[in-house]
Amino acid sequence: MIQFGLRAVQPVAVQLGVRVNPRYGVWDPTQERVAPTAADAGTITPLQVSVPVPPQSPAAAAPVPAPVPTPAPVPAP
Repeated sequence: MIQFGLRAVQPVAVQLGVRVNPRYGVWDPTQERVAPTAADAGTITPLQVSVPVPPQSPAAAAPVPAPVPTPAPVPAP
């Protein structure tokens, strides 16, 4: 679960531009930690993900209300 959490945070760290003081090393985006040198750090490339969304007709976009049941007539005494 920890590895999954680290992988889920990778795009956010890249987007925010995490930087480290050069005295301590460089940021390794693949391991989500500080690496001693740039040669020790890995690199990742941002993914361009596009998900096709099918067009919806206006009738399909509006929900159809459920029919309201009418009570049965009560016979007079």
